[in-house]
Amino acid sequence: MNTLINFLIILMGLTCFSAQVLFIREFLIQFYGNELTIGLILGSWLISEAIGSFVCGIIPWRKRSSLNTYIITQLLISVLLPCSIIAVRVIKPLANIPVGQGLGIIPICLFSFLIIFPLGFLLGCQFPLLSHIHKENRKSILAVSVGSSYFLEALGFGIGGIIITCLFVPHINSVGIAFIIAWFNLTAACLLFAKSNVILSKLRQKFFLFFIVLLSSIGILLYIKLVPDLHANSLKKQWGSFNVVDYKNSVYGNIAVIKLHEQYAFYYNGMPFMNIPIPDIVFTEDLVNFTLGASANPKNIAVIGSGLGGIINNILKYPVESVDYAELDPMVIEMGKKYLSPLTESELGDSRLKIHNTDGRLFLNQTNNRFDAIILNFPPPSTLIVNRFYTREFFELSHSKLKNNGIFSFSLPGSLSYISKEQGDLNKCLLETIKSVFPSVFVIPGNANIYIAGKDKDFELKGEMIAENLKRNRIKSSLFTDFYINERLDPQKQKWFMQSIKENRIRQNKDLEPVGVSYALNLWNSLFSPEIHNLLSKLRTYAVLSGKIFLLLAIVFLIPGIKYFRSKKDNIFKSYLIPPLVFASGFTGVSLNLIILLCLQTFYGYVYLYVGLLMSSFMIGLTSGGFMMVKKLISSKAGIKTLLKTDSFFVAFCLAFYGLVSILRQLILGHVHLSVILAILAFLSIACGFFVGFEFPLANKLYLEKSGKSKGKPNILYAVDMLGSFTGAILLCVLLIPQFGILSTIILLFGLKLCLLFLLGAAANKTL
Repeated sequence: MNTLINFLIILMGLTCFSAQVLFIREFLIQFYGNELTIGLILGSWLISEAIGSFVCGIIPWRKRSSLNTYIITQLLISVLLPCSIIAVRVIKPLANIPVGQGLGIIPICLFSFLIIFPLGFLLGCQFPLLSHIHKENRKSILAVSVGSSYFLEALGFGIGGIIITCLFVPHINSVGIAFIIAWFNLTAACLLFAKSNVILSKLRQKFFLFFIVLLSSIGILLYIKLVPDLHANSLKKQWGSFNVVDYKNSVYGNIAVIKLHEQYAFYYNGMPFMNIPIPDIVFTEDLVNFTLGASANPKNIAVIGSGLGGIINNILKYPVESVDYAELDPMVIEMGKKYLSPLTESELGDSRLKIHNTDGRLFLNQTNNRFDAIILNFPPPSTLIVNRFYTREFFELSHSKLKNNGIFSFSLPGSLSYISKEQGDLNKCLLETIKSVFPSVFVIPGNANIYIAGKDKDFELKGEMIAENLKRNRIKSSLFTDFYINERLDPQKQKWFMQSIKENRIRQNKDLEPVGVSYALNLWNSLFSPEIHNLLSKLRTYAVLSGKIFLLLAIVFLIPGIKYFRSKKDNIFKSYLIPPLVFASGFTGVSLNLIILLCLQTFYGYVYLYVGLLMSSFMIGLTSGGFMMVKKLISSKAGIKTLLKTDSFFVAFCLAFYGLVSILRQLILGHVHLSVILAILAFLSIACGFFVGFEFPLANKLYLEKSGKSKGKPNILYAVDMLGSFTGAILLCVLLIPQFGILSTIILLFGLKLCLLFLLGAAANKTL
């Protein structure tokens, strides 16, 4: 029975991780992904879990009632998990929202919460239930059971991270994964019912073996029969009248292929990125011909971002010697080969094309080649992953990889009639950023503003020069006539563009200060959420001032707070300080771990194995810290003094974290080997998880020591921990990192923990 209960707790963590991954992947396809939508989806999950944990945590359970309630929740979870994934796919059609239409923050919050809440609530309920079952079965104290449940759940998260992302996602669709996890939950519920039933528990072991074989056979038959139909029907409903001919997941994202007559449209995470056999002719020719036409003799070209299905085809029309194409997801190339058109066949079959399945920034950092032109083709930097291709550091890297007369180009959203403040902020931010690196920068205004930067300070962009180069290279284009070139390069249009963004006050976009994300999100909100756009704009406008005011108030009230807690009874901190302490630890823990992942993305891009390594490192630290503290609680050696010391080390770690991130950037600029950087990041992740895992069981034990809490409210702090994680996930992605940057955010986290440490020391003074 003990082994089964431990397995159930691990399964709870695995199910939580699986549900989070599946929800995020499916919602991103529906809502189009950036940190704001990811934060809202993750926030909906965490707050649902917190509510479930709080509701079940305040109930004084008995052994039989807790077992029966848990079995019911497990059965409901096994039904709700696959149904919820299908609900994500059909929510927009049911709400009569057309395919391809963007949604604002309010609809995203509403839809995600409505779908996620039932499942998240039930999984939140399971933690206090399993903690109570663990306590009754082992006859241990509640604090030990809660601590054991905490680190076993974290172990389940770690196992889920390996199984789901390495084994399931590349080979099984989301409905299939949800069905498999649901079957595990159903089987576990049946086994627990059989074990806890007096009559069934007396039967021989052969009954259980037969029972497991029977359930497995039924599960396999249902999987073979139901999952393909459910997957196909839900996709048909999701894409409406569009004909989905292919739909696959990779560890990096999701690709859907839509066929309309003889035209194929490729969608990556719900966003179109390639059309064949007829591409977006105007955009592809603008980006390529203005770039290569400005070069007298382009021979070696690098393409970073989307290139297949138009961009590369136009480049290969020139007498180039080589085209290096960095495409992170190999499935993009596989899909291009699977649905060959004359255009993509000519691209992929050209010997001059060299495909590199790696991150574009990592490719530039590692290659020894020098290029005549580097063409960047990414969407606006509305995510931190994309933003790293628009920072000053990336522009410096690109500058260093160009030949003496090399050219760098990219595009941003624009207009020929009116430039809104949000559009102007984004364009001016990146214009000022690239001008800090390249001596000559020109903007070609249009529906897509084309940015052309020359490494040579004497570089000029002239229509006559472009027209002459196109003729010399025998480029035939019905679009690029002399009239079109001169009209696009009209000095009056460029003057109008510069005047339109002249008054915008911006900061440069940097790796550790990704303000480009903030400007891109402002533009996104102005298009899809005008009702709350002004509110978010004001929050970001006054974020720095608000941060300073918050720190000032914290300092002003810190001394009176210390005096107040010193004047009270010994256990006053248990009621008033431990919940905020746990909240701050959850907030800080999730924030620091996200910063570690963002540092990896910023410095090296989304390299799945390395991200998996850091996630596993955090879980190793969390489980190790929880295990060590539970051992201390069993021996009754841990108390207030241990909590004070632990939190002191946590605060010191936050300060050291700031220094190590600063050092990391210098090491990377010095081309230190990737393994050294990964070792440092893994150490930080382990340490971060260790402090969170070590502190929670002890804080819970001290909180339970307050009279009446051990019976009535056993798991309130788990809900508080979830609430802190929810707040950290939302604020870090939406406000703190985009507005303050990584280093300033670490200082804010350090200040928060330091203030609580002073108050904790004052309140615990009499007991030490």
